[in-house]
Amino acid sequence: MKTLKHIGSFIFLIGSTFSCCAQQNKTATPIEQQVETAYSSDNKEEIRKLIRNLYKWEDKNQITFGLTAVTDKNEEKVVGLDTLKNLEFISQLRETNLFSEEFLSNYQKIVIALDQKLKANEIEWLAGDLPPFGNGSNPWCNCQDVPYSEHWEKIEVTFMDINQSEATLTWTWGQSDWSKGFNYKVRVKKENQKWKIAYLQGFDFDEITKRNY
Repeated sequence: MKTLKHIGSFIFLIGSTFSCCAQQNKTATPIEQQVETAYSSDNKEEIRKLIRNLYKWEDKNQITFGLTAVTDKNEEKVVGLDTLKNLEFISQLRETNLFSEEFLSNYQKIVIALDQKLKANEIEWLAGDLPPFGNGSNPWCNCQDVPYSEHWEKIEVTFMDINQSEATLTWTWGQSDWSKGFNYKVRVKKENQKWKIAYLQGFDFDEITKRNY
């Protein structure tokens, strides 16, 4: 019985030793931690730059669904969206190198869904009125105005999650009263070794394709 007891203790000791070694192997060295921290910091800065470039571009181009509205003969009612014109817009979005194919695919799905709803009279849009879908704001920022000129330089980004290929974040208007109770969700992903926009809260398919009344 003593022999079995000693053998059991010996096996337990060996198991504990291997377990400790395994835990030590899983622990990153100080150098590895420094590299990981630097890598994360570099990626965050690239993503912040991407967000600012996005809104700098949007401020200049201001592409909206309203630009492709097709009205009836009396120009009183919107009866659909110019899908060919929207394809041109999608090409413009792709050429910026700011947007992932996931975002572009979702944008196209939104255009098709809204066009079908308008043609089926599921939603009514009077010419000159705000769109009856989404939240009545500019989907790029869920806003109808901006707090200051060159606002993209003052946008502040908060990271919710980030890894080597994808990140989720929110942005606000920075040091402005407009930031109170406001944040805008964004998801980015690496595509061809470059961070690109994959999701913008204002272009959430389910939200923007439902009637706002």
